[in-house]
Amino acid sequence: MRYIKVLFMAVAFVIAMIFFIQNTPVFSEIIQLKLEIFDWRWTSLEMPIYLVVLIAFLAGAVLATIYFFFEKVRLASQLRAANSKNRKLEDEVRTLRSEKEQAGAAPTTYGSGTEESQSTAS
Repeated sequence: MRYIKVLFMAVAFVIAMIFFIQNTPVFSEIIQLKLEIFDWRWTSLEMPIYLVVLIAFLAGAVLATIYFFFEKVRLASQLRAANSKNRKLEDEVRTLRSEKEQAGAAPTTYGSGTEESQSTAS
């Protein structure tokens, strides 16, 4: 599976490079971004389109990294809680098994004989 992922990423990278090489003049055009909300206005510096694409890609990568970091912390916390619960349940099973063994080691008598003689007599 890992090799398929690497192959897919390599093919995607090659396609992206071909796209950028074939469209270099278009991506080199200078643009200026504007945002107008009510009376508030913002204008960016003039920059080439490829720089806008690169900044958007990096911003997305940083935001995804932050999201997955917090997701990993949350899952690690859940895993710790599940492992703790698992240990407690394993301890309880061990305790119950030892109690059962101790109860089985001391045969219970029913009037005239042991448990085994009662079951064979029936």
